[in-house]
Amino acid sequence: MRIKDLYIKKYNFTYELYKSKEYEGVEICYEKENFDFGTFYVRFLKLAFKLLESTSKINVFEAVPKISFVKNLFSQLEKVALKVLIHEINIFKTELVGDTPEEKYEFYLQEYLKDDIYIDEILELYPVLLKSILIRITDYTNYINFVFEKYLADKDKLNGFFC
Repeated sequence: MRIKDLYIKKYNFTYELYKSKEYEGVEICYEKENFDFGTFYVRFLKLAFKLLESTSKINVFEAVPKISFVKNLFSQLEKVALKVLIHEINIFKTELVGDTPEEKYEFYLQEYLKDDIYIDEILELYPVLLKSILIRITDYTNYINFVFEKYLADKDKLNGFFC
């Protein structure tokens, strides 16, 4: 099997789910002040919740607080997207409204990063960014599923060992 075929097999479900926008109604717990450029990531965090819900045999969020899931995934996605977002805000530096850098940053978050069309334009301009984000989401949700499936399979053994 060719590398491209393996890639498509592993990541196509996430890509199709992203394109379908079935994740849009998903509620996430998220505090924007704790995440740099947080509004950019909302759609991807929702996608991850939907993907986990679609692929998990159990309700993972009964065992893992949603905020922990969000924080861990955010740290993965930020590694991929932060430099692009910094570059983008610098492009708009002269158009941002505000007297302080903090006010200009907040303006960028509210006026640009909440705009789905603008985010789509970023992802079109940087196609590897979308691909990298979807890979991180897929791999992270697969990891969470793997850990919980193994835990459930060995739960009785673990309880006997530690109790």
